[in-house]
Amino acid sequence: MPHRGQRNEPSYVRDTAAVLAEVKGVTVDAIAKATTENFMRLFTKVPRDALADRTASHHG
Repeated sequence: MPHRGQRNEPSYVRDTAAVLAEVKGVTVDAIAKATTENFMRLFTKVPRDALADRTASHHG
C-alpha cells in the first residue's frame, strides 16, 4: 500500500507480489514462478530461454 493513490508503475509489481504472497501464505518466489508460467502459457511465441535470461538479471 505504499503507492496507494499514485499512478500505477511496473516497478510496483514487487510490492504487489509481496502482498499476494503474504495473503496466500507462500513465498514471493512461488508467486514469481506462477506468474511466469502463466505468462508463458499466454504468450507462446516467447522463447523460454529469453525470458529466463531476462528474469535472472533482475534477481539479487
